[in-house]
Amino acid sequence: MGGRKILERRRRRLEQGERREAAERTWRLMLRFLSAHLQVVMDVLKGWMCTGLCTSRMLSFPRVVACSRTCSRFLGLSLGTASLCSAGANIALLFPNWDGTYLMRGLIGKHAMLGAGLWGGGLMVLLAATLISLTGRFSKSAPCLQVFVGLLSGGLALLGAMICFLTSGVALKDGPFCMFDVSSSNQTQAWKFSYPFKDLHNRNYLYDHSLWTSVCLEPSKAVVWHVAFFSVLLCISLLQLLLVAIHLVNSILSLFCSFCEKR
Repeated sequence: MGGRKILERRRRRLEQGERREAAERTWRLMLRFLSAHLQVVMDVLKGWMCTGLCTSRMLSFPRVVACSRTCSRFLGLSLGTASLCSAGANIALLFPNWDGTYLMRGLIGKHAMLGAGLWGGGLMVLLAATLISLTGRFSKSAPCLQVFVGLLSGGLALLGAMICFLTSGVALKDGPFCMFDVSSSNQTQAWKFSYPFKDLHNRNYLYDHSLWTSVCLEPSKAVVWHVAFFSVLLCISLLQLLLVAIHLVNSILSLFCSFCEKR
């Protein structure tokens, strides 16, 4: 009986090993099949891109390269200008009504003090704009370097613009940092600096303009200042995101055409 059990176990182990080997062979064949078909698809797409983009009369390779370089310079200039505007809007938020006493007293909101328009939509995007402008100077003999710098600069600008966009959206949602009346009916008057519209759930201050002059006591026109410049930052960051998307498409098309020219 003991010998039969041992033989039965050996037979089961052999069968399991054979099934495992058969499964492994099947997986290897499937992977080879998929990789071969994927290579065929990539070759077809590459040939289509080369035929449709780089060998046409209207978009010959020299014209594509020239267009790509011109586009890079234009995008770099546009992103640089937008970054300077973003930094200027954030600086204005640090000086309500162009009064520096609030900044010296530490009475500036956390969203403006975060400086997302300075280092996010400003410095990071400005650095990316410089790199994008430099990609237009690269020779066509280094397409991989051009695309690498293009993707690096695009990612940097995308990150900075996204940070500025999210910060501006949250700032508009929370409202301005200002002094308002917190006294109740049975107490003497009391004021404090905080966010009076942050917990105002039944009314939206962005649409109810009567709240703009009746809630915030100091600084004067705090709501107008807050809404105006954070709206500017929001629009600038949206423009930066659009320009970055165009830049990424331009970089990828330039790489394809460089490969096609070598063929």
